[in-house]
Amino acid sequence: NLQGFLALLSNMSVSTSAGLVMAVISMICNGSFPSFNKLHRVQQCGVQPQVFNLYFIMGAVLSSIVVYIVLISTGAEVEFTYLGVISGLCLAICGVTTFAAIKYIGLSMGVTIWSGTAILVSFVQGFIAGTQASNLWIAIVGCLVLIAGIVGVGFSDKVVAKCSKQQSSTLHTVDMNKSNAPGAYRSEVEAAASSSSDDNVDEATKSLLAKNDREQAAAVPAHYHDYALGAFFAVLTGIFGGSVGFPTNWTDDDCNCARLKFLISFAVGCLLVVPITAAWALCSAKGLGKVEWHLQTCLVPGLLAGVVWNCANVASYYAIESLSYGVAYPIMQSSLVIANLWGVFVFKEVTDKKVICALFVCAFVVMGGCGLITVGVIGV
Repeated sequence: NLQGFLALLSNMSVSTSAGLVMAVISMICNGSFPSFNKLHRVQQCGVQPQVFNLYFIMGAVLSSIVVYIVLISTGAEVEFTYLGVISGLCLAICGVTTFAAIKYIGLSMGVTIWSGTAILVSFVQGFIAGTQASNLWIAIVGCLVLIAGIVGVGFSDKVVAKCSKQQSSTLHTVDMNKSNAPGAYRSEVEAAASSSSDDNVDEATKSLLAKNDREQAAAVPAHYHDYALGAFFAVLTGIFGGSVGFPTNWTDDDCNCARLKFLISFAVGCLLVVPITAAWALCSAKGLGKVEWHLQTCLVPGLLAGVVWNCANVASYYAIESLSYGVAYPIMQSSLVIANLWGVFVFKEVTDKKVICALFVCAFVVMGGCGLITVGVIGV
């Protein structure tokens, strides 16, 4: 009841309150860092994902160095370990795939796919690290619910469009299909051409017909190709993003805040991917002189994206330490809702109200699946 809830709040320790604040900060930052890639000026210049990821890595590395300096100044013992290097490698690869996924399928859809994938990856990795499920069946049901939510987000626009199409009149539907069908434009041109003699059909008309045929043949495959490619990058983001914290399971110190001591190793791991990312950018541009770095428009957003992500990373350490993994994890995974808010209300990726409603219903289904997994594994 309300009285009992108020009593619980009054008895809540300062540490628990701080942990809740840190979990919310981690949620907001983790759901916000990809939005820097969707800024108007970044999208207008058409920066390559590999180039933007370089700036993202620089932001994560620089913020890690700042934390390192602070730790040294306070007399803390900072260690270098290969575990931090592995975590840094995972983040750097995750950065490339994140911005590539946004390019092809947008922020709203991309973040839901990679968030769900990250949860599943973490679920499996937890068992590899020796986690014992409190209730395995609840955890399995959570995985199924999670997958259903991910599929729902991926196809929400198509389902709503199909339902709306069925509600419209048959005549209107047929007319619209005819007007938008592949080859409709060709039929109009052919009809105009057939009204004259063959001698009057000039080369320009024939060229126009041939061009239309090529465009119609490429339109549908290109759409599905972009969607499949974007989904592929989003899944890779979930795999590598969900693995960033996995190496810390083998740290000697059980205190989660001790992971801060490995941030310098983490920065080195990020830097190891920089040559690969730069080479990829060079190969895509076919030469150093042809790479468009867009320093004036993209350097600051990329740096801020890296800093914001690292803020989420650092905040998560303290949240898990104060609240326990079972309480903090569902809060932090709600970041996909934050990202959807950015995608829908700021960047206008989706404007249909029915699609927006379906998108958020499915997003909350994903969160419900995350909660079931946590209950099944942790037993809260």
